[in-house]
This record gives sequence, structure tokens and C-alpha cells, in this order.
Amino acid sequence: MKRAVLIRRLAGLFGALAVTAIAFTGVSAATAHPTTSAAAASVPGDDRWG
Repeated sequence: MKRAVLIRRLAGLFGALAVTAIAFTGVSAATAHPTTSAAAASVPGDDRWG
């Protein structure tokens, strides 16, 4: 029983780390290429930002 809880907690931790890594990758890509990301953000019909 305790092992299953531990596995679930580890899975949640790894999931959070993966999301954080993906977010940081996106931020670093945006800061590395500001003109490209600005052009991509202003594309009509692109609903990535809501």
C-alpha cells in the first residue's frame, strides 16, 4: 500500500518537473528569438494565447 502511494507521488513530481522544463524551454526559445516569437504570436487565427 505504501509503495503505491510513493510511486504516485514520484509520478506527480516527475510530471511537474516535465511541465516546468517544457515551460522554461518555451520561455528561453521566446527570449532567444524575440522577433520570431512576436511574429508567431501575431499570426491571425493562432489561438495559443487564448
